[in-house]
Amino acid sequence: MGAIEFMETVQLQCGHCKQVMAISVEHLGGQVQCPHCKGVVQTAARTPPPAVEPVAPAVPNLELHQRESIFAGPEASDAVLGETAPPQVELPPAPISDEQPSSATHFTPIRPRPVYDRGVFAMYGLIFLVPYALLTTLAIIYLVFFQPPRPHPLDVMPDPVPEGKKGGAKPAMQTHHAQPLAEHQKTTLTHTIRVGKDGDLMVTPERLRWTSDGDLQLFLRAKNISTNASFAPINDAFLLYDAQKKGPKPYSYLESGSGKVDKLFSPFLEYRKNVKDDKEPGIDVLGRDQETIIVLTTNSADRKPHVEAIAKSNDSYTWRVQLRRGFVKWKGKDISTTAVIGIDFTTAQIERGS
Repeated sequence: MGAIEFMETVQLQCGHCKQVMAISVEHLGGQVQCPHCKGVVQTAARTPPPAVEPVAPAVPNLELHQRESIFAGPEASDAVLGETAPPQVELPPAPISDEQPSSATHFTPIRPRPVYDRGVFAMYGLIFLVPYALLTTLAIIYLVFFQPPRPHPLDVMPDPVPEGKKGGAKPAMQTHHAQPLAEHQKTTLTHTIRVGKDGDLMVTPERLRWTSDGDLQLFLRAKNISTNASFAPINDAFLLYDAQKKGPKPYSYLESGSGKVDKLFSPFLEYRKNVKDDKEPGIDVLGRDQETIIVLTTNSADRKPHVEAIAKSNDSYTWRVQLRRGFVKWKGKDISTTAVIGIDFTTAQIERGS
């Protein structure tokens, strides 16, 4: 059996009988006879098929691809009810390249914000605290070991009656008369003490006596140990006190340890040559290596009952005495200064005699 050959045909309407007939495409452009009316019909020329232009490969719409999401619902379509929407082709995402993007699409990366932990603050703290601790330690070492200690307020005081009569200390500048004494400012009978701890006057309490007149006497041996100064060891201005004027109280007074006896001010001042000789006076201005006897006597008539109470009681007492200690350098000048000592004794150490 031979192969069946299929010919391409076209339909043509007869112009005479209006009947449709089929003719081969090969007869186009020529005359054909209508099989119905046998009339001759002129056919149109055959037109060449349209040229097929090359189709460029489809480029995916990146903007549309970015908007699409697997979480977005299906978009509306023109499909008739019952029809299935044609499947959509999803392009795989473009591979991430390690190459640097072009200048057109280059973005400046955002610098991450620094995060500070406790270790950073601890480091900052050490930067400031370590030098501060070192400086503080050095300052303490200097104050404790290298800076000279400040003297006791009663070791260096202005002289109320300085040499040359240039004026005495003002009351506002004075230390309180009842300022506690330090240990180096205290002594007892027959024990020598240096006035002002490092002054130029050495003092030894020699004797305490209750006189037949009912007065109490204190005998002090004073010696000048200065190498270049002469001065009187004491002055009446250090002792006198007028209770009526209510001025500053002097630093020289007698007080009891228990406080049962009132303080005794304003003793009478004398200089003697010898402790046992009551007749021959001693010198009042001491040169180098010279010494004298200072005698202080309670001489107030209204105070004799207090003195009698002291002589008959069983108590401890302190007789404070303000004395000159010599000169001290201050602002390049030699200034006459004073200091206070305290003589501790008991009632049993008081001599009874004429």
